[in-house]
Amino acid sequence: MPSLSLPEALDRTTVSAFASTLLASRGEALLLDASPLRRLSALGLEMLVSASKQWTDDGKEFRIDGWRDDVAGVLEQLGGNASMLNAERMS
Repeated sequence: MPSLSLPEALDRTTVSAFASTLLASRGEALLLDASPLRRLSALGLEMLVSASKQWTDDGKEFRIDGWRDDVAGVLEQLGGNASMLNAERMS
């Protein structure tokens, strides 16, 4: 399965560029490595949720591995959780 690393930040300055990177992988299963991610904004979360839904609607696997506990805490503060993104925390 092809993989991509998330950027260090997913916020209004980086979401557009990363969304373009994601779109280049549309139509195939995708594994995202969340270990580099340090900052997540509501816009970044929205983009990840949208991508997860799109891959699911396309019948393709979309998974995020390496979700850091500190970023998962921010995700929860934004009203989400790792499981809604088919994500797994770092062990």
